[in-house]
Amino acid sequence: MDGFNVQIAEFEYPFPSKLFEQELTSEGIRFKQFPRTAVEAGVQWHVFFIQNSDYKRAFEIKEKIDKQNVQTELKHLHPIRKILAYISLTLILVYVIYKAIGLINDLNF
Repeated sequence: MDGFNVQIAEFEYPFPSKLFEQELTSEGIRFKQFPRTAVEAGVQWHVFFIQNSDYKRAFEIKEKIDKQNVQTELKHLHPIRKILAYISLTLILVYVIYKAIGLINDLNF
């Protein structure tokens, strides 16, 4: 692979793959990318390879893109799903507290 021997990231195509590609190009980091497709799921992503000497800078860019991607996904999460998630977490917490109280009562005889 002509010295491009470190896999740095796998991003879904077109976003955030295109954004990562633009960031690498603007930083002057040479890379190779290979498309991969999951036919049954209809999902395509790109795998990025870089040279070992550019790993630290490329990893910082990858982390930045990952954080932006998570923030974007959270912004577009449906409000009902957020409410259901909070209700689920609350019920789990109540159950754990209930079991902990029962365990403490059993230890005290």
